[in-house]
Amino acid sequence: MRLLFSFIGGRGHFDPLLPLAEAARAAGHTVRFACSGALQDAVIGAGFDVHAYSARPAAPPTPQPLRPVDAARELREFRERFVQAGARHRYPLARALCEGWRPDCVIADEADLGAVLAAEALGIPCARVQVMATAAFVPRALAAGDLAQVRTAFGLPADEHFQALDAVPLLTAFPATLRDPALPPARSSLSFRAPPPRRPLPLAGFDPRPGWPTVYLTLGTVFHLEAGDLLARAMAGLHGLPVNAIVTTGEGIDPAALGPHPAHWRVAAFLPRAEVLPHCDLLLCHAGSGGLLGAITHGLPLVTLAMGADQLLNAERCAALGLGLPLDPLTATPAEIAAAVRGMLADARARIVADRLRAEAAAHPPAAEALAALLAG
Repeated sequence: MRLLFSFIGGRGHFDPLLPLAEAARAAGHTVRFACSGALQDAVIGAGFDVHAYSARPAAPPTPQPLRPVDAARELREFRERFVQAGARHRYPLARALCEGWRPDCVIADEADLGAVLAAEALGIPCARVQVMATAAFVPRALAAGDLAQVRTAFGLPADEHFQALDAVPLLTAFPATLRDPALPPARSSLSFRAPPPRRPLPLAGFDPRPGWPTVYLTLGTVFHLEAGDLLARAMAGLHGLPVNAIVTTGEGIDPAALGPHPAHWRVAAFLPRAEVLPHCDLLLCHAGSGGLLGAITHGLPLVTLAMGADQLLNAERCAALGLGLPLDPLTATPAEIAAAVRGMLADARARIVADRLRAEAAAHPPAAEALAALLAG
């Protein structure tokens, strides 16, 4: 079969599709990705054919100051970027690609509504992949009715109660416990297992001190450029603790500009999460969904510094479960960050919660099994 995997965001929208795409390739299906030009190199690097909806950006984005956290603003910006503008822009591009390539199934990240609508209009079977951990962000963003306007603009029924969207199968690697309890159960959901933890392999340039816990600090692959001095404050907090540290700065931030570090620190622009997390005891991060799933897969508690998007809901849910401790990214001092890390490393209950969620996620069927069930109809 021909399977088209489409995503509209950054790496956080690409990575959740990878286990399914790899399973599809292993099963002998023809796999093609579709994404923006900014992400095509990531897809090529993973060994897949890609159709770029746009050209590569002329220049990388530049760091921006940190803004105060504003949940209402984040929902508004999501609606503007992914529903109002995003779906309207993506729909004709995805439709043209589907008409030309004729996939047997479209598998899209849950925010790629234009691709989902194009598949519906053409009568192509479609599935969505959950990329936002608590499953609450997209429903809240869609509540304003923008999707109905987009649908009618392209000749589709308004679907004001989301019956058509809810009928699209949802593939998810997130444990059900993480789902916002205020949401009804997903009508058509297929769980799959994220790639299991690897055996820890030596990291070049990292000489951890025996007996010390290891903390992984990351602000992601998008929001790191909207974090102001947050990374510097977090690093300053870790410097005062008896911990080994692995830090990824993200593209556009030079690790050398952050000064020299001891041998039990490893600071790099990017390191594959799957290679880092097996070394770690705690994740200090922005509560992005990809990092959160990685922490759960490896049974790690978190200290969260949520800045925007679905991170705010993720941090709240982690705190409610006892998995994470949230801090205000705008005001958190190095001393407060250090105290939070110290406290979570010593929190036996958080470790129990992390182990329980790890076991729940590990009990999901393999991606190949979920994909086969989807394609069997």
